[in-house]
Amino acid sequence: MSDIQVLGLCRFSYPSAPGGFEDAATSLDEVRARLYAPERMALRFLWFEHVALPSLMRQKDKDFRVVVLAGDQLPEKHRDRLLALLERLPQAVPVFMEEGEKHRVACRLAMRAHRDAGARAVAEFRLDDDDAVAEIFVERVRRVFRHVRHLFEMRPRVTVDFCRGLLLRATEEGLDLRPVLAQHWTPALVTYRAPDDDASLLDALHTKLWRNMPQLSLPHPLMFLRGAHEDNASNLHGRWDRFGGWKAGKADLDAYASGTFGIDLPGLEAALSAWRASVDNPIDSP
Repeated sequence: MSDIQVLGLCRFSYPSAPGGFEDAATSLDEVRARLYAPERMALRFLWFEHVALPSLMRQKDKDFRVVVLAGDQLPEKHRDRLLALLERLPQAVPVFMEEGEKHRVACRLAMRAHRDAGARAVAEFRLDDDDAVAEIFVERVRRVFRHVRHLFEMRPRVTVDFCRGLLLRATEEGLDLRPVLAQHWTPALVTYRAPDDDASLLDALHTKLWRNMPQLSLPHPLMFLRGAHEDNASNLHGRWDRFGGWKAGKADLDAYASGTFGIDLPGLEAALSAWRASVDNPIDSP
């Protein structure tokens, strides 16, 4: 392990205490019923297998760790499938936490338990199961620390925002790619903190990190990809035409998806078509 530990979090449908997200659930059983619905789980696995996992497996710098947080009541067939997928990624640490914990507390406990106490700094990032990071992400996170180390020495919390990315939208008509420049989006937002920091990456809203710590914004290089689909909580579908971006043609965008993030677009499109054909009532778009 280098003196900069790169530690990620991927929340895989963990049923936290009701009220943690904007939904109508008032009991933990209702949360479980929504998260573990067969159609939804099939879609989450689909994106994880075709988008998030390939990008992590593709990292040029293999010295990182990703905590995959799931619930201890995750149905056995889903647990087995998740563990089988994670066998492809030696850096993955599956954590099946007792369900019903407050969301931020669950994430904090999971991350703090896997920090390297001997690291100079822990670079925390989060990756949803429908997100991806560029193949140079871990390598660049470690290299960029040299540019913020003096700020870190003054107060050991500093954020770096890699703000150039792609949006990948799935519709019944196929896949769309859109280049975006966006502040404080989570897939490539990194916080360097001391290993003994009481807080973790979800203890502050990502759009308000600037209130509590210095930040460095890096508009180059291309570093993240976000999925936009039926079960995306951020309503990226509805905001598709309102994002600022940068110019790139379709051929270049397709090449970035495959070359930079390791995503097989035809394979993803075929899997999505099969998913739509398999469900009677696909999840409504936001």
